[in-house]
Amino acid sequence: MSARTRQIEVAGAGCTLHIDAPRFIGRTVAIGNFSCDTEDTGIELLERACSVARDLGAISVIGPMDGDTWHSYRFVVESDGTKPFFLEPSNPVHFVAAFDRAGFERIEEYASAIDTTLAPPRRRRRLPGIRLRNWNSDDVEGELANIFRISTGAFASNRFFTPIERQAFDRIYEPIVPLVDPELIILGENDAGDAIGFLFAYSDPLDDHSPPAVVVKTYATVVRGAGGLMLDRLYDVARSRGCPAIIHALFHVDNRSRWASEHRNGRVFRRYALWGRELIR
Repeated sequence: MSARTRQIEVAGAGCTLHIDAPRFIGRTVAIGNFSCDTEDTGIELLERACSVARDLGAISVIGPMDGDTWHSYRFVVESDGTKPFFLEPSNPVHFVAAFDRAGFERIEEYASAIDTTLAPPRRRRRLPGIRLRNWNSDDVEGELANIFRISTGAFASNRFFTPIERQAFDRIYEPIVPLVDPELIILGENDAGDAIGFLFAYSDPLDDHSPPAVVVKTYATVVRGAGGLMLDRLYDVARSRGCPAIIHALFHVDNRSRWASEHRNGRVFRRYALWGRELIR
């Protein structure tokens, strides 16, 4: 257990407090690795976690979050029963009830949507000076460097963003590298050959279709319009393969990813939330 974490347990429930959490209200502690047998034990655990966080000098707590948004966070709060996709958060409904009843408020909302039409764009986008290419499996180090640089720049203005060291970033992505399908990871470059955007997608191994659905996990760009260009390219690949659907995964309900999903016939099938609570002294 790190000096910057605390393990909290009560009968039938447990969690980890991350002391250096993204700021919510004043100094903030994050509640991660949350688990409880019942709604009541979850509430008891959250009250205990808040008490410990207060003793540590925190003004607020957020959760569920395993330290920061680079790691696991959010719970499913609404679903139409669609089968889960690979790397999607999963939790029992009583986890949600525990947060809702323990004095927390839902401070951020997210969604996943599915497009089964894979319709081609009504008009092809053009961005002078920008070209697209696929992931280069012969230069994993260079590709991770590109994704790291774009991610830390493009996401810096997001709420709860925290900087991350390159070594820690690599530890997150390296386990996924063996699963990489180069055609489903798209990078945008300018005339100088500098990467200005990336789209990270993968075939869903939990999908029984052959070929399976494609999951758009993350995309980011420092050039306006390049995200749509990369999505168009991904749709071309998915159509050429005969994929049954594209899943737009885990987007914030207020950002451009939601608009992009709606523009491409995305139907929301799951919603998620992040909670926060101010600690009254």
